[in-house]
Amino acid sequence: MPKSIVINNPISARKDSLAMLLNSFSDALVWADTEGKIIGCNGVALRMLGYSQKGMLEKSLTDIIPAGLPKEFSLFDAALGRHPCGVRTMNEKCPVKTRKGRIFMAEVMVTHFQDSDRNHRTAVLIMNSTPNKWKLNDVYEAKAHNSPVGTYIVQGRRFRFANPRFQQDIGFTEGELLDIDPISRVHPEDKEMVRKSAIDILKGKRSSGYEFRGITKDGEIRWFYETVTSITYNGHLATLGSSKDITEQK
Repeated sequence: MPKSIVINNPISARKDSLAMLLNSFSDALVWADTEGKIIGCNGVALRMLGYSQKGMLEKSLTDIIPAGLPKEFSLFDAALGRHPCGVRTMNEKCPVKTRKGRIFMAEVMVTHFQDSDRNHRTAVLIMNSTPNKWKLNDVYEAKAHNSPVGTYIVQGRRFRFANPRFQQDIGFTEGELLDIDPISRVHPEDKEMVRKSAIDILKGKRSSGYEFRGITKDGEIRWFYETVTSITYNGHLATLGSSKDITEQK
């Protein structure tokens, strides 16, 4: 696995021998300009993320990495007044989003570089992630997508998946939810009760769900009934939640 990637004239790369090299990678490779707009990719990226070449070139990095790059590894370093080309490489797990909206965790390597015309670029390598690895996740997400009940998955104190109903109920998009601590949407006076109730359910000490006041993106307070269960997601323990807005019943 290369520790850095240098691409000369990426716009025309697919017309020469470099295209063969990029498409020989077993991992997905995407590169972008200073604004984060995707300007090229290899065939693995198209297959992994489900885009046509034209469709991919209409997207930005935030479309495939909804949480965005870490602040310490921004596309443009204001302190330097330039891109930190060849200075830093990020390699960590990030949520990656496909064209159909499926989100999975993958090892992501990000490197800044300059092409042969000295244009600043950002290369993103999405490693060790093939659709076959995520069949179990697809089952959860496919069942939840059209459910009339809000459904979400929390792992590592972060949302990893939220179906359309859950997004509608609390007013956040799935991309926005990736940056939110799940407990932050709970009214301050109900947080401790929600924590204890969820833990008791997961430990088998409680069988019924719990009611609490939630806060939407617009600041509106609404009542919810929720229950949780433990699942394995991306090979790690996670919590699957079912949520229903019961405000009209109050």
